[in-house]
Order: sequence, then C-alpha cells, then structure tokens
Amino acid sequence: WEMTPDFKFVLSGERSAVDSGSTKTSRTAVGGSFTYSNASGLKISSRNEVRREDGDRERIQYFTINQMDLKLTPDLTMLAKIRNSKTENRETDATEAHLEEESIGLAYRPVHNDRFNAIGRYTRLIDQRPASIAGTTLDEVQLDVFSVEGVYEISRRYQWFAKLATRLQKQQIGNSPLARSRSYLGIQRLNVNLWRALGLGVEYRVLAQREADDARQGWLSEFTWDVTKYLRIGIGYNFTDFSDNEFSTNDYSVYGPFIRIQGRY
Repeated sequence: WEMTPDFKFVLSGERSAVDSGSTKTSRTAVGGSFTYSNASGLKISSRNEVRREDGDRERIQYFTINQMDLKLTPDLTMLAKIRNSKTENRETDATEAHLEEESIGLAYRPVHNDRFNAIGRYTRLIDQRPASIAGTTLDEVQLDVFSVEGVYEISRRYQWFAKLATRLQKQQIGNSPLARSRSYLGIQRLNVNLWRALGLGVEYRVLAQREADDARQGWLSEFTWDVTKYLRIGIGYNFTDFSDNEFSTNDYSVYGPFIRIQGRY
C-alpha cells in the first residue's frame, strides 16, 4: 500500500503444514513492514513478524528488523540498525532462543570523488540459544565489536583495502562462570586489474587473541572477474584458517579454496 510517495506499507500472512509421518507441524505467521524516505536524505525501514508453531511443542516467535540511514552531508551518512528475535515455549513459558543486535555507524562515500570510501561501526550482539538438543541449558554469547574499513583507488589498475576490528566476547553456558576474551583482526589487501574485467587480489591477515597471547597470520589470493558492472565472481585460496568476519566465533576450519560472489551498486 503506497500511502504517500514517501511511505509504503506491506501486510503479509502465511499458513503451512508439514507431515513427516512421525510428527505433524503447522505454522502460522503474520507480518508487516514499512519504508519511508524523503528528499532530505532520511530512509527508515521496519519489518515485524509473529510466528506460531504447533507440533511436538507449541512455540511462538517474534522478530523485528529496523534500519535507518540519515544523510548528515552529501558525503557522510549515519547508519543505525536494530534486530530483535525471541522464541518462547508456550507450554513451559521458557525462552528457547533470543537474539538482540544494535548497531550504529558512519559511512563516508564522496559524491564528486569516489577515490576513497570508508565506514566505521559499533555493534552489540547478544545471542542466546540452547546448548544441547534437550534445550534445558542455554548458551549466551555477547559480542561488542568495533570495526573500521576503507578502500582507496591508487590508480585505475591498483586498489588498496584495509580493515581493522576489535571484539570483546562474553560467554556463559548455564550456570558456568562467565568467560571473557578480546580479539583483534587486521586485513591489508591489494587489488590489481590484470586485463579488462580480470583482476588479482592479494591479502594479508592477522588475528590476535589477548587472553591466549597468540596470533594467527597468513595470506589469501584471489582471481576475480567482473561479469557486469554490478556483479563480480572470484576464485581463490585461503592460506590462513580463520575468517575475515569479525563476528565469527572461529573454529579455524576455513583453510583452502573458495568461490566468492559479490553484488555491487
């Protein structure tokens, strides 16, 4: 429903049933979302949904996703995001899972000179989920993440990318003592245009953990192909065993070949 040229509203519903032989499950969902934008540079979007599940257990789940972009200047944008999700067991009134995320950041994207772009962001993420199949013990992880990254066009053939992030993690399983850790991630990458739409990326990564007093580091290489102006495909090899995602609770198993697909705008 386009209420005004700036405001749009969507209402949706869903009903489904699954019969696997041993169990029968039905789900009902009702959701609503809206988007608002104006000429002054303010964009707001919100999506909300309630789901009810009947089967071996009766559950109800709520979730909301809210995002705001505000143009402070033509080149500087403030970003804010709030996500919240909760799953409750209606028979026991127990919370089976809970996700909470708040994020705020600043993005520098020049209008007249696209040579340098950067974004800085702070995010708090709380993730509570069952630590066992029985679901009687909850595992709660809280992450406070600061990150800054930027890209600089050295010339038409060469591009430099850098990322720095620090993460404070708190984790508690059931009634066990609270465990704290602090990690640091640093990435330096050089992209080279080899010929027309073909490119090469060489990346150096460092991941340090304060409490363990250790650091992992190594290289990553990637060949890229710009299929269109908005799509890039890459194939490469990761010589390290950790992820470049500052939110990842690494199990150090990402070593080896990979394929990457990127959408650009």
